[in-house]
Amino acid sequence: MASYDEEEANILYELLVHAEWPLEQEIIGGGAVSHGGNFFYRTVTQTPANIWALASTVWAYLRTAPSVSPSLSKLVGSGSGWQLGVGAQGAVVAIVQAACLEIRAKKDDFASVVGKNTNLYADPFPSWRRVAWSADCSMVGVAYSSGAVEIFNTLGTSIFTIYPPKYREGVTQVDTSCALAALIFSDVRTQKIKWASELILVDYQGNIRSYYVSPTEGYQESHVSSFSKVYPSGITAVADKGPMLIVAGSCEFLEDSNLRNNGLGHGITIWYMINDYPFYKQMPTINEDEYIPPSAGIMNWLPGFKSKPQHDCIFDLCVSPSGKQLAALHTSGSLSIWELPSLWKKKYWLLASQPDQDAINPSSLEYIPGQKQRLLQYSGPLKNHPAGLSWWSEMAVILARYSGAVTVSSVNSLRNLLGESPEFLEGVPQISEAYDRGFLGLEVESRVNTKRILTATGEGSDEEEEYLDSDDEEELSLVQRSSRLAKSALFWITDAERFRPPSKRPKIVQRTFRLLCLKSTTPEELFARKIENEEYGEALALARSYNLDCDLVYQQQWRRSSVTVASIQDYLAKIRKRSWVLAECLTRVPENIDAARELLMYGLRGTDLEAIVAIGKGTDDGEFIFCDSDLAYDEGIDIDPSEYDVKAQERAAMELKRRHDYLVQIDFKNLSTEQKNVIRARRKLLTYLDRLDTYEVLLGGSHVAPEHYDASFFDKFRSQSAISATVEFARSYDWRGVEAMFTYHGAETLPHRLAVLSNFPPTMGPFEYRSLLLECEGDEVFEWEQEQLRDEDWSEDPICGDAVNDEEEDPATFLYEERQDLKKFMGLEPSAETVSLWYQERAREIERCSHFVDAALDLLKLGRERDVKNLEELHDTLDSLEVMVYEVGLCSMTLDEYSSLSDAEKIVKLMSTSTPETYIQNIRRWLLPFLARCDKWKPGSAKRLLREYVVSTAKDDLGLPLKILQHSRPDQHAQIITSAEEMMTIALDCVYACERETQLPRAFAILECLPERESGTSTEALSKLHDLADALEAHLTAAELLSNNSVCVTPCQLRQLQDDREKVREIFTKLTRAAARREPRLSDEDWRKLLYDMLELQQKVFTCVEPQVCFETLTDALLCSGILENIRFAGELLETQGDRSPVHNPYLQQVPFAQAVKLVISAATQYFNSSESHADEAMELAQQCLGLIESDNEDIKREKDLIAALHILPDFGINKLPLQVRLCEDRLTLIEEGLQTKKGSYRHGSRLLQLATMLRVCGMDLRSRQAKVFSLVAHAALKVRLHPYIRICSVFNLYVGGLARNPD
Repeated sequence: MASYDEEEANILYELLVHAEWPLEQEIIGGGAVSHGGNFFYRTVTQTPANIWALASTVWAYLRTAPSVSPSLSKLVGSGSGWQLGVGAQGAVVAIVQAACLEIRAKKDDFASVVGKNTNLYADPFPSWRRVAWSADCSMVGVAYSSGAVEIFNTLGTSIFTIYPPKYREGVTQVDTSCALAALIFSDVRTQKIKWASELILVDYQGNIRSYYVSPTEGYQESHVSSFSKVYPSGITAVADKGPMLIVAGSCEFLEDSNLRNNGLGHGITIWYMINDYPFYKQMPTINEDEYIPPSAGIMNWLPGFKSKPQHDCIFDLCVSPSGKQLAALHTSGSLSIWELPSLWKKKYWLLASQPDQDAINPSSLEYIPGQKQRLLQYSGPLKNHPAGLSWWSEMAVILARYSGAVTVSSVNSLRNLLGESPEFLEGVPQISEAYDRGFLGLEVESRVNTKRILTATGEGSDEEEEYLDSDDEEELSLVQRSSRLAKSALFWITDAERFRPPSKRPKIVQRTFRLLCLKSTTPEELFARKIENEEYGEALALARSYNLDCDLVYQQQWRRSSVTVASIQDYLAKIRKRSWVLAECLTRVPENIDAARELLMYGLRGTDLEAIVAIGKGTDDGEFIFCDSDLAYDEGIDIDPSEYDVKAQERAAMELKRRHDYLVQIDFKNLSTEQKNVIRARRKLLTYLDRLDTYEVLLGGSHVAPEHYDASFFDKFRSQSAISATVEFARSYDWRGVEAMFTYHGAETLPHRLAVLSNFPPTMGPFEYRSLLLECEGDEVFEWEQEQLRDEDWSEDPICGDAVNDEEEDPATFLYEERQDLKKFMGLEPSAETVSLWYQERAREIERCSHFVDAALDLLKLGRERDVKNLEELHDTLDSLEVMVYEVGLCSMTLDEYSSLSDAEKIVKLMSTSTPETYIQNIRRWLLPFLARCDKWKPGSAKRLLREYVVSTAKDDLGLPLKILQHSRPDQHAQIITSAEEMMTIALDCVYACERETQLPRAFAILECLPERESGTSTEALSKLHDLADALEAHLTAAELLSNNSVCVTPCQLRQLQDDREKVREIFTKLTRAAARREPRLSDEDWRKLLYDMLELQQKVFTCVEPQVCFETLTDALLCSGILENIRFAGELLETQGDRSPVHNPYLQQVPFAQAVKLVISAATQYFNSSESHADEAMELAQQCLGLIESDNEDIKREKDLIAALHILPDFGINKLPLQVRLCEDRLTLIEEGLQTKKGSYRHGSRLLQLATMLRVCGMDLRSRQAKVFSLVAHAALKVRLHPYIRICSVFNLYVGGLARNPD
């Protein structure tokens, strides 16, 4: 773009949309609707209204001239109705909508609303509203056409409202006479007071109202003033700059031709704000002494006959940023520039002389007649007039016209600095002051759709109503217009349908308001913005004009478009920078497989030998060199099929020669950094291409790959190392992926084959990846069959790899860092022993990690099928564990836990969940196979384990061993225990092992299961077992007999005590004592039967004792039973006379006399000791026992005397227990106690002597007994001194006589 000088240099700009408000649709038009009735009816009904309208018009004409001139009203009223207010150099903006206030901030480019109020007064004249911000942006004021001002804070909350004088709320507003010409926030007079700002309100009559305002304190009226002395007809515009108020209006100097170059001659005055009355002081702009005013006509002095101002008045003022210039818009469309403060005219342009004043909006040229939608443009008489004014800089002003044209024009020539044509906004735009190299604008776009409606006759009518489009009406000639006017008059008079004028078709208007920003920019900024906004054509034109990098445009197009074969050719192929292109080829992942392949191929074509040679020669300039002779990657050769092989060989030879020629030119030992980078990129592209081919195989081939291709997966897949991808496949249950990696990338993956297989999830069944398992034949391990995706490229040669130092760490390191135990399996050719070890460890790992025993077992089965050695033992172990987990139901059992158990414990676990109904079935299904596996690895262990298990089971219950033995009898078709000797051994051990006495019936049942003794055919061992069985039978019989008599004992106990005399005696004692405690009492016959049973036990089992022991224990039980009848029956079993002849049959004899005496005395002693007194019932039983012995016996007599003594002791006041008397060692103390206890006892010396004899005092020595007793009696008598002397002497003589007879 050309420029004349620095001040008039063209502005490079961009137009930004910050916000947009689409409104609801409106329906307009559709006039010429009949009100019904004829001329006379309408005359009667409508004439009063018409007369009133006519009278109102006449009165408005005759009354005092209105405060606002018609030209100004037309200019202001033609606005859009929305108002734009910008504060603090564009920091905030307020948009006053129809009934809403929105506040937006610059920090986010006005994208979001920071404050909002939806309760604005619905102004009937919205174009007359004004909006202004305070200096600190804490308040925004909205002035309505009624003169009321509402103040809001930055959140949109209404703070207060200031009403004009004589304001009447609720009265319908009919005009704009109270509208404000200026709404100004000033801080000139509030710097030293508490108020935040001064609000100055100026209406079109020139009245000034000033208020002090604050967002927290409200408002307070400051003063009231007026410009009416200078402007008696009112003012038209006000601007402020610091302490200056610049006012324009109709004043007495307007007609003065002498002041045509002075602002005063155009109605402009300057007023300074002062703190005291009159608060505003006019600044003189002329020398009043030299000024000669023009003469005035007499009509102007008559009140009511002042001529209306028809001059060209100013309706908009704007002060330049420096305050040295003033721009003014005139109602005639003229523009003037003035110096400040002199108000000297610098420039003046009439509307016709303004450049671009009649420019046509390009959007209006897009309208095609008949189309359904078009833009609604302003087409009034003010179309070319300026609508708004602002300063761009000191050297340029911003002009907005009613046509929508916006220009930034030089103040010198008014040339448009934006370019050859204005920038057009929609509707009548509003513009703000310039800030930050731009300004804001508010436009309204109106799109019109023609609305079709049904006729009044309904849908079925054949008549069609005639409509007139607005565009057709504009094209009518004067004759047609006159004809239609006549028809309208006739229709109004006659109401005849034939005179009905055509109706205007209703239209739907869609209005959209936009907040725009026109901002100057540098070519670089605009270029970047165009690219960002995807305006690529303009960006390319800009790049060519300013010599910018076109690659940036193609790069953005490439980034914004999906990768396809077409986009590669259209965008990527036009980018010259090699590093950027290669980076895109390496990092961009297309969304389809064909584009992915094409992108990689494109990158490979730019990294071939030609590019390396060019880089080495320095002729590349960093540009992407497309090597189109790369024959190695052509997808096909378009030749005759019959000549295909020959042509292919020729092309291969040509390719080899081409490669050789270029390789000769490359010094791989002295490669430059750029050459190394390109070679590295090529190697990586080849890797990506190999991965793409592998991925295509994984997807099922080229015919289905495009349907299932996943770009995100391929992006991850190609960026991984081969071993990492293989391991991830394994961990993702994808055995096909692992198979493909082994096949096509075996060099990187097969050395870690066993480690990769160990990364399959333990929960995955080995049968799914069985094709990957290693297979052996003897000591040889079969190798994996690999395939090549392509021939080796020149960049993959080791020499080239060493030259670019493309050595990386071992990519499989992570695999062995995570699991050190896998290192022993690393290697390309593992041995058969290593493979066997892997199978075993992998099986254990599967079971340990997943508890899937069947999966571990399947792996070993597959290994055995593949001839892997040394897996049988672990296979058997897992086989047993599988039964235990899945069939037995011990789900928590693990291999480690199972291995820690002994075989016997394993059997117990194996049979732990069996019920009596399923026990034998489970023995056959589970136990016998397990025993067979144990016997395979430990010969002979099966019988031992079975015997141990059955015997251990028999300790508490013989039911289960009985079932086993019953199903092992010879008559069973499938014996559990097939050997008779083994069966008898287990049976004997089970019965003797049982520790419960209640199992006798089952023990007899077991005995019945044993095979019978066969004469002549039994072996010695079997004969011994039959003897043991006979002994067992005797033990069972004895145990049953004892059990019947309430003495429970097991056969094992019987076998242990049958040779112990004391233990046998204890058994007999328990037996007889239990019988003695029975209720009701046993009869004599029962006792005899018990005796016979005891004799039978003695004869068969307890042979260590004599039959006499049976008699003794039975008799002792009878004597001690506490029952008189039993004691009497016991007498029949005793020899009560010592002189009887003995019976020689031990089973018929009685208890010998001596032993009988012992038994009787023992029983009597028990009764005696248990008695509480001599009158106790037990004492009578003792006497009964002692009475059984008929022959004299000293021991019997002594016991009888002791009992008799108990009857005498109470007579002497001695009340002791019989046991105490028996246990008294010196029974003489009892005599002494009697003498001391009862008074006068010494008088009964003979009775005391009798008592001493019964107590066996001094044993059998009668004289000593008498002496001691009489001595005690004498001493007792001497102590009683109150007795007569004779008695004392008598007693004394007795005493002396006694001493004489017994000197001791």
